[in-house]
Parts: sequence; structure tokens; C-alpha cells
Amino acid sequence: MAHVRDSILAEIVSRIDANATFTGKTFKNRLQPIASELQNAIVVRAVSEAVDYSQGMLDSQPQHVMTVAVDAYRKFAGSNDPFSDANDYLATIEGIMYDGTTLSTLAQGVELGDFEIEHDDSADIDTYRCTQNFIIYYYAREGAPETPII
Repeated sequence: MAHVRDSILAEIVSRIDANATFTGKTFKNRLQPIASELQNAIVVRAVSEAVDYSQGMLDSQPQHVMTVAVDAYRKFAGSNDPFSDANDYLATIEGIMYDGTTLSTLAQGVELGDFEIEHDDSADIDTYRCTQNFIIYYYAREGAPETPII
């Protein structure tokens, strides 16, 4: 079975991909998501995770605090504003992430994290990447990391 961490990422990808704007354009853990035929793409990836034993001290279950990055890529095409488009994508994704913050009984909660922008204007590609980080809180049984504790 999959670790709770991987199940959470899969659930996030599934939720985002269910939105008509992102169907077929949402990827998990992908470094170069934009094929020439795609004008936009979303990448969901785990950035880091810390384990906090003080939060679960009473029942000896550590709390996992995972940072998940959602990258919105937008290629420049004609007269569009890729930065504005990427921000619009992230606004939609933020709504998706907060629609039922328990992530299908996998996590205790979701918080909005930091935001960053990167622009690649090299000759062969002109792309904006806007990244919104989310902090995911969850518990997993020690010795059985595929078992979420809610």
C-alpha cells in the first residue's frame, strides 16, 4: 500500500484534474511538464516533511507536517498574460484545496503557505511558473505509514 504522503498527493492531483480547466494537464512530481502541445500545466509535488512528536505526545502518534507545492506553468502564446493566467490557475486551485480540507479523510488540515514566481524567457521557451505551497497536517500509524489516523 502507498504511504499516506503519496495518497495525499494522489488525492490532490485527482481533485485538481477533475476541474475542467486542468483535466489532462495535472501531473504529480514532474520536472518538465509542458509538452509543445500544452499551453499550461499543473504539477503537484511534495517539497518537505517534518515529524512533530510533541503534537501527538498523549497517544504517541507523531504529527506529520508536509509542504506540498502546486506549480502552475503558463507558456507565453501570442498576447496572453502568462503571469496573470498562472495566478488565475492558482486561485482556482486554492479553492479546490480548501473544498473539504480533510482531503478525503487522509489529513487533519490544510493551510496556505508561501508563494513564488519564476520566469524563463530563454529563446526556446517563454514560461511563467507560479508556485503556491500548502502545508498539510496528517497522522500516520508508526510502523504502518500507509495507515492514516484521523
